Amino acid sequence: MKDKKGEMLSYIETYDTQVKEMKKKEKTQIKNRGNNRKFNVWGKQMKQKAANFWKDESGMGVIEVVLIILVLVGLALIFKTQITNIANSIFESITNQVNSF
Repeated sequence: MKDKKGEMLSYIETYDTQVKEMKKKEKTQIKNRGNNRKFNVWGKQMKQKAANFWKDESGMGVIEVVLIILVLVGLALIFKTQITNIANSIFESITNQVNSF
């Protein structure tokens, strides 16, 4: 009989410690829930702003111009030596024509 009482007391103590740990976890979760709500609200606002920015077409002309400039700069970098040779030959022909007068 005493062994059963000891087992019951041990079981009750284990149960009590488990309940206390669960309560601590629950308090922590409740405490963190407020922080998560703030983050979720902020995340939703940022998501909405990103969606609005993506749908907004008022600046498309500027973006197109920037993309064209980037393509031109890229082509200029790729064909730098050829462009330099052409420019030098044009300046030489202009210099020769000016000297011939």
